Amino acid sequence: METSKLNFQLPAHLLARQPIERRGGERHDSKMVVYHKRSETVEFTSFREIPRFLEPGDVVVINDSRTLNASVFANVEDRGRVEVQLRYNPKDNIWGVSSKSRRAPRIGSKLTFDGTDITATMLGPDDRGLSLWMLEFDCEFDALVAYLDEHGRPIPSLYVEGSFTNEEYNSVYAERPGSAEMPAAGRHFTEEVLTRLRERGVGIAYITLHTGLSSVEISEEHLEDHRMHAEWCQIPPETADMVNTAKDEGHRVLVVGTTVMRTLESAAKEDGLPLRAGDRWTDLYIYPGFDFQVADAFVTNFHGPRSSRIALASAFTGADLLLHGYDAAIERGLQFYEFGDTTLTLPD
Repeated sequence: METSKLNFQLPAHLLARQPIERRGGERHDSKMVVYHKRSETVEFTSFREIPRFLEPGDVVVINDSRTLNASVFANVEDRGRVEVQLRYNPKDNIWGVSSKSRRAPRIGSKLTFDGTDITATMLGPDDRGLSLWMLEFDCEFDALVAYLDEHGRPIPSLYVEGSFTNEEYNSVYAERPGSAEMPAAGRHFTEEVLTRLRERGVGIAYITLHTGLSSVEISEEHLEDHRMHAEWCQIPPETADMVNTAKDEGHRVLVVGTTVMRTLESAAKEDGLPLRAGDRWTDLYIYPGFDFQVADAFVTNFHGPRSSRIALASAFTGADLLLHGYDAAIERGLQFYEFGDTTLTLPD
């Protein structure tokens, strides 16, 4: 499929430049386009109404990763004071690091940080082909996260205006720190919506995927030529059990966000069904033609043209139906990207 088929004109004034709370609303007030795949129709509502689209026995799967204050100033040996952006790597206190500096880091150089005795050593370029260098810290994970909580800030998107708190970059259920970028689809949930889902008999299950660099624009002419960066993810045993029970009993699994989709579908692709618990690195790239094994319904935000996220959304919803809804959303002034509005795709 030609990548140009996922291209469209996105007016700059529709980029959500701040959270909906800063615009006078609540998270669940975000507007929502509902896609009905079988009837090939769309309807408009708000995220607050999502419980009415689900039935007892359905399972909603969400990502409990918490966004880090991953942008922080460091004193780099022979370089001076530089703002660095960290990407968590769950292995031996080794993190990915990037900066806006044009000078390449020197292998073996030391990094120190203001107000702490934490230090790090530059190891060299990432061996997975990423545009990152690898950094080894001399402290435990919890100590570094505590330092980042106090001294760092979330990595901002280029189009965002203003400075926002870590809480504003996270979902209400985010617990496990590790994401460099916000897992945005779950941000629309409020405690009210979660309570109404549980009261309706809908199960809530969790996975963890710590976001890194997976969301990139596709520069290749054909979608199938693109490659994804790997990210670490984990499926707990209780989540695997809930998903398998729902599938066995004919209920639906609603996947919230591209991170959850890649986690569940990569496990199914590698191990088959029933779904198995465990952790892994996934570089699964989903684009039209993909055979979904787990997801029956899907929540995701509005994404930019020619992106890996819109490729995934078009694979699940269907490119023509998806872009029809995008056109209607643009006409109605819905907001795009992390702080924007959202979509729900249903099988009916």
